[in-house]
Amino acid sequence: MGFYPYSPADPNYIVSVPLFDKVDIKLSNGKTFTIRKKNSGEKITRITYDKQKNDGYFISRDEIIRGKKLVITTK
Repeated sequence: MGFYPYSPADPNYIVSVPLFDKVDIKLSNGKTFTIRKKNSGEKITRITYDKQKNDGYFISRDEIIRGKKLVITTK
């Protein structure tokens, strides 16, 4: 899907290149967290969350449960 736990006790997830172009995750709070992959490359060139540039390769649990959209652009 493009993210996985950094470590078992850490609330952050590391972002990687997704296998799918789009994944919608229905959350227990009624919101939907969407992961979208732009392009078909294997190298990440840009990550945005809720249209805001993410300078790192991590997303927090709090951001995930807010819903919104994570866009991973590749080349």
